[in-house]
Amino acid sequence: MTRMPSKVAGLLFCSGLTALIYQTIWSRQFRLIFGSSTYATAAVLAIFMGGLGVGSLLLGKRADGKARPLEFYGNLELLIAATAALSQPLLSMAGRIYVALGGSAVLGLGGASVVRLVLAAIVIGAPTFLMGGTLPAAARAIETGDDVRRRRVAVLYAANTVGAVAGALLSTFWMVETFGNRKTLLMAALVNLLVGVLARAAARGETPPAEPAVQTRTGGAGAPVPPRFVFAASAVTGFAFLLMEMVWYRMLTPLLGGTTFMFGLVLAIALLGIGTGGAAYSFWRSDRAASDRRHPRAAASPLRSCAAHQLRSIVEDRVAQVGARRLGIDAHERLGATEADEQP
Repeated sequence: MTRMPSKVAGLLFCSGLTALIYQTIWSRQFRLIFGSSTYATAAVLAIFMGGLGVGSLLLGKRADGKARPLEFYGNLELLIAATAALSQPLLSMAGRIYVALGGSAVLGLGGASVVRLVLAAIVIGAPTFLMGGTLPAAARAIETGDDVRRRRVAVLYAANTVGAVAGALLSTFWMVETFGNRKTLLMAALVNLLVGVLARAAARGETPPAEPAVQTRTGGAGAPVPPRFVFAASAVTGFAFLLMEMVWYRMLTPLLGGTTFMFGLVLAIALLGIGTGGAAYSFWRSDRAASDRRHPRAAASPLRSCAAHQLRSIVEDRVAQVGARRLGIDAHERLGATEADEQP
């Protein structure tokens, strides 16, 4: 039978919640090893996003072929709990390796960046890969052929994103300060464990979902858009969004402070915006036909964003430096003008 999207949405809310808790904790823990430079942070985020992209691409294909996709989703959640907990001893090992190699002082910027990427992949590659397959698997469990505008998938997407917002806020403003990094991560792993058990229990008696109907465009809908254009546009949009997110953070830092609380707040608001916009789009047009879901390359947009992440880190530094110089010049000119006015 087809599951009610509201029930599965509750599970996806918890998935998004734990994913952002993990990201917050791992970012803090890797800072203690790699330092708080832009390049070190970019390496961790690149592996995180790359894992999500590869997982969505590969595990999404597997979910399409599963007779019980909700059970497959539950299995993914159980594996996420196990691999996230395993990240803690792996993190200690990564710290010892990085220190033994001498860090950036010995390896240089290029060598240190490569080592950071490899160590981050060892620690968080497996759980992020599994996280990437959760939304495709859950979406497959609730798909129906008559859902032309993909309202059900929009509900899951919105729930997952709202959960991510909650995870970013809770971990940044309460959980880490109250329980510490390791306990907070283990609590998130317990949530994944509970979600996996509930999903497997809900999947009992589940029948294979019907193949969704792919509707063609009507005569007034215009010519179909080439897939390559869609993929390229997705990649550019992802790159621009990440660039804008960091520029917003750096612009607001002089006003609100450059603390981890500020970054968590910017991240939460950005996630809330894209989640709300994505959910609203499916309800925007009543004549929007459903696209073919069998486009696994669409899930690879995080990979393109990941590849652009290192370039973005360099660009954002240059933007911040130019802005700082401009602000310094303007402030100096205003100060000089004020002193001139005050002179008799």
